[in-house]
Formats: sequence, structure tokens, C-alpha cells
Amino acid sequence: MPFNTRKHLRNHFVLGFIPFGGHFEDFIRPFIEDMKQLERGTLMNVQEIDCWVIAGLGYVTADLLQGNDLAGVKRHGALRGYRTCLVAKENSTDITLDIASVSRYQHITDTQFESIFTASTIKQQNDIAKEYGLRTRLPILDQLQRERHLQSPQDIYHIIAGKTLKQ
Repeated sequence: MPFNTRKHLRNHFVLGFIPFGGHFEDFIRPFIEDMKQLERGTLMNVQEIDCWVIAGLGYVTADLLQGNDLAGVKRHGALRGYRTCLVAKENSTDITLDIASVSRYQHITDTQFESIFTASTIKQQNDIAKEYGLRTRLPILDQLQRERHLQSPQDIYHIIAGKTLKQ
């Protein structure tokens, strides 16, 4: 798509859903396949006008445990960190902590996952995953274009509650 056409993008939509019941894997696989197609773009005819439609995954909100799963990060039993940082448990209340130095970054996590996958035994994979505070497999949403650490904030209640307290 030429740049001058991209400047005229409009009609952005937010899609929200909560998959009640059923198994998450059964629900999410067809969704991911549809999103992959929309990431590439598709031509749709809307009111006799051909429109090029592109979509992408914005934010995924989930409670702390499932959010960690979707970011590929171990749960509370990990030695350090959660979905957005690597702070050790003993330093979690240190107000002088340099957040930038302990934050998780996509490119670093990709390298860490690669070292987990190239380990020759399952025990080595588990040890490396424990060291990094990561799971031994990629999160299912990594099949889409996204930033796993920034796009998995806490659940919607915590987002709204935080904004309410500021007012």
C-alpha cells in the first residue's frame, strides 16, 4: 500500500471478548488463524466500495497467572520477575531499583527462548527456563505480530481501578 494511501487510514475498531467455558486452546486457534489472515490484509466490499482491511492484535488482558502464560513467563513460583520485568523477589520493594535494567525486552526474550529450545535435554531446557523465569514453550499468541511483554497488561479490572484512583 502506498504511503499516501496509508495516511488516510480510518475506521479503527476495538474488539473485546471473553471466552467463557470451553478450553482456551480450542477457542484461540481459529481466532489466531483469522488474525493471521487479517494481518496480511484482505479486500472487502463495503457498500459497493472495495476496502483494504488490515487488523492486528492490540492488547490482551488477563489476570496475573493467565497473563504470565500468554507472555511466556513463569508464574509466581519463578525465582525472579513476572511478565514485564526480571526483578528478584528480594528486590521487589527496593525504591532505588533501576527499572530499565530489569525490564523484559522482546529481542532479549527471543534470544532466551532460542537458548531454551536449543538445549539438548529436557532437564537442560527446564534449568535454562528457570534461570530466565520463562516457560519451556512459546506462548500461543506469539504466532501473531505482537510485543509479548507490553501487550499483556493486568486484567481490565486493574486497569480501570488504577485510573479511578487517579481521579
